[in-house]
Amino acid sequence: MLFEAFACSDNVLIAIFHNQEFGETITVNQGTINQMEYAWEAIVDVDSDENTGSTKRYHGGITGADYILSLARWVSGRTKTVPFTEAFQINVWRFGADGIRSISSSKLYADQANKIIIIRGIIPEIDRNSKIIFSRFRFRLDDRLSYKTDWINSNSIP
Repeated sequence: MLFEAFACSDNVLIAIFHNQEFGETITVNQGTINQMEYAWEAIVDVDSDENTGSTKRYHGGITGADYILSLARWVSGRTKTVPFTEAFQINVWRFGADGIRSISSSKLYADQANKIIIIRGIIPEIDRNSKIIFSRFRFRLDDRLSYKTDWINSNSIP
């Protein structure tokens, strides 16, 4: 599994998940109502400070995460099959004193033939000193993979 991230000069984070097996459709709502079922996430600690942002260790990763760029699905309703590109919420979430809340929507690009999922969103204050953890999971099927890396550099994307 390979993950890449690019931080653009306009605070845009592009998270790339390589080697992702998925079909044109996906079966959803196979678990407990209001539980997260699927997710691809880039969890960001923009200030590299464990004392700000989230006070808990999010998905076994970093304490102090400030934002999550997320492609996720929560169980709601009956089991059904839907197009992959229409199955998810795509958001940037911010941790704050009042908990976690969505601050903006994001964009998804899914390329089944090349096994790539790309999510793109604005992460305020991200820079070369920020830390990131990538996480992908399916709760019901217990298929979870996490990978943590320190942020190395910022690359402008045309």
